[in-house]
Amino acid sequence: PYIVSSTMRAPLLPIATLLAVLVVAVHAQSLTEALDMHEQEAPVAPVPAPAEQKEETSGEVVTVKYNDNVNPRTGEWSTEVPLLGWTSFKQCGGSWGSNTLGGSACGSTICAKGCAMTSVAMIVASRGGNYNPGTLNDYLTKNGGYSGCAIVWSKVDALGKTHYQGQKMLSNSDLCSYVASGKGVILNVRNGGHWVLATGCPSSGVIAVNDPGFSQSTYKYSEVSRMAIYS
Repeated sequence: PYIVSSTMRAPLLPIATLLAVLVVAVHAQSLTEALDMHEQEAPVAPVPAPAEQKEETSGEVVTVKYNDNVNPRTGEWSTEVPLLGWTSFKQCGGSWGSNTLGGSACGSTICAKGCAMTSVAMIVASRGGNYNPGTLNDYLTKNGGYSGCAIVWSKVDALGKTHYQGQKMLSNSDLCSYVASGKGVILNVRNGGHWVLATGCPSSGVIAVNDPGFSQSTYKYSEVSRMAIYS
């Protein structure tokens, strides 16, 4: 015979205690599973959509399709650029065509030599100024706005619609960017003998214009010899 030490015997628990422990364990497991299912099925609050961002631009927004232009907002080449809706005047039209340009010192008419002044009148009128070539000519004549027949570009600034920036030759892309951002750019074309207002860039190397003297709506960039610029 052999002796089993009392220290090696596991204590015996009453049946009732074992059953109670088993019931508690099963209940705890059920509760854990229920909590897990609740967490998985709980509805997720929807994330509100961001408010629509609207860009405000001055002047009429016109979408023009073209191949060679730069978006002034992003600095990137684009096919859609907002342009200002420019007023158009003809130097020989309306009631002003036969009016003397700049008084007796010029000795000619708006119709004959008023292309630069008429182009400036387009900018002023486009920006809300109540002027046409006739009334702008009267204002400039009375306020030192001519040197002979030549317009003194900066004199129109006193009307509060322009700020003359001088004359320079912009690159094709810079010219398009200036016009798209609303700057007034007046182009010298026809071998230096005529001025027109740039209004857009419909295709590569082509400038859309309001021509005060001819029935022509575009000129090639290569035909431009000078530019008078207003901000």
